[in-house]
Amino acid sequence: MKGFRIVVEEYKGLNVKDGRLFLDPAFAQVSQNFEYRRKGAARVRPGYARLVTDALPDTVVTETLVASDAFNRANGGLGANWTNRGSGGLLIASNEVYTGSINVFDGAEYASGSFANDQYSLAECRRVDPLVGSYFGLLLRCSSTRAYIGAVLPAGYVIVRITWPGSPVLLADLVAPSPLAVSDVLKFRVVGSTLSLLKNGTTKLSVVDTTYASGRPGILIKGSAVGLGSTWRIDNWEGGDISTSQTYASVTGDPSVAGVLERDDDQVKLLVGADSRILAFNVGLPEWST
Repeated sequence: MKGFRIVVEEYKGLNVKDGRLFLDPAFAQVSQNFEYRRKGAARVRPGYARLVTDALPDTVVTETLVASDAFNRANGGLGANWTNRGSGGLLIASNEVYTGSINVFDGAEYASGSFANDQYSLAECRRVDPLVGSYFGLLLRCSSTRAYIGAVLPAGYVIVRITWPGSPVLLADLVAPSPLAVSDVLKFRVVGSTLSLLKNGTTKLSVVDTTYASGRPGILIKGSAVGLGSTWRIDNWEGGDISTSQTYASVTGDPSVAGVLERDDDQVKLLVGADSRILAFNVGLPEWST
């Protein structure tokens, strides 16, 4: 039986430490117990990779509340902590927010405090507008000139971007009869370039867009008819920051990954599964020792 030391020339997801291969970034050891012939044409022999320490990362998303508003104040405008966007027009009545306009995007961003570029906005639905063309939306990375909108319509969900006061550009949509009911919570999140719209914690839409990098969270309503009893009504808004981290679950037992080690004249690789995909790495010429 012959053993060898691997000299890495090109790799994906691997590092070399103390002469051994490790899975990056967790530095989970990948064993080198392979059998090979030194000379000849391309050879195929059994091999395996054994994860010895903590290995496969899980991404943990943490939301940190920055601001909230239950709108428990006198009827009228939203107040000093809010700045109108779009056509403005959002009003408070009976401690809930509605729009006094028709067929325009009435929005507002939360103007107090500071928000990270990765952020979320959520609010509770207090009345559904069933007429086509109406919106209950949440704003992210909003500014005086533009915003992302995650919204629910009478027949589904949409994620759009908009340049005030222009028309929205559709990024993603989902048809869903009766998508929202009274007391349901709509949440809109952005992490990096990924935008996600959630209902009661369940993701309904997700899309990638790199157009806007920063801004503030907020709310939006597009009414199909004028009047407190006709438009979407919302309450209990929250906005905050999002951070992500990676954790590594402890590996127990012997989580070996069976595969085939293949060598040709210029590389060695471990092939795994029925489709013979390459497991995590591509290594260069080995140095042989007997």
